Amino acid sequence: VHIDHYYESPPFQYRIRGRLKGHQSGRVGFIRKGTHHVYPIDHCLLFTEEMNHFLAQWNNLDSPPFFFQQDILNNPWSGDLLSYLSHPPTAAQEKIISVIPSIHFSWKNNDDRALNYPVKKVEYQVKGSTFFQVNRHQHSHMLDFVEANLFHGKQAIDLYSGVGFFIPLLDRYFDQVTAVENHKESVSLARKSFPESDFIESSVDRFSFYPADLVILDPPRSGLSKYVMKNLLQFKYHRLIYISCSTATFARDSKHLIENGYTLDQLALIDLFPQTSHIEVMSVFTRSTS
Repeated sequence: VHIDHYYESPPFQYRIRGRLKGHQSGRVGFIRKGTHHVYPIDHCLLFTEEMNHFLAQWNNLDSPPFFFQQDILNNPWSGDLLSYLSHPPTAAQEKIISVIPSIHFSWKNNDDRALNYPVKKVEYQVKGSTFFQVNRHQHSHMLDFVEANLFHGKQAIDLYSGVGFFIPLLDRYFDQVTAVENHKESVSLARKSFPESDFIESSVDRFSFYPADLVILDPPRSGLSKYVMKNLLQFKYHRLIYISCSTATFARDSKHLIENGYTLDQLALIDLFPQTSHIEVMSVFTRSTS
């Protein structure tokens, strides 16, 4: 298979988000591979400076409160930092963490602040509880690849749309854009950011497919379900842009698409996760309308 593009990334300090686990001492870190043991850390080579500063502050508290998990998110251009806690803190815990002024804490039913994250002159609203690609160096490359394969048309469908990463591009090329996402908070943020588009809060496996000029797919690691594949083949969409974080499920789904009339026209690899074995795949499939 010919690879049309390969987008490299700086190897360190590329991550704008991270999931930290709580040690019984209250300090935070990562789970040691092959165990259930949490190993507290004060610094991660993959994190931004602001994230590492928070790590050091938290783990050097006299008695850091215990949380099973913290999802931290950083805008390195503004310095803003959020932490989404696994459960609401007690009054005593809130008092302890209030001494860390560089970060805003939130939790379920108290998730009131979003970061305005800029990419190519567009600001996305993102929270610690919502998904956003981790590598700050590759956001623009992903948008560039998609735009290079767009065309002017009437209808586009964006499946697994998250907070609307591809929506500003689609709005420029298509008369009507429908985005489908099952995470309630992501849909809420996307509607605020891009009110011109139609956002449907639904599992893609419950979405009622209909004809369109283009479909964008950015599924989880499990890839495309049988329901989604069945509908793609039934409606015979002219062009699919498929983004995958799993080469195994991408290969499986590609084989099925090609066996059913699609041609793989573009293939790009994005080093979205340096220092790991994972790679992001971006692809374009087309089908003749005849």
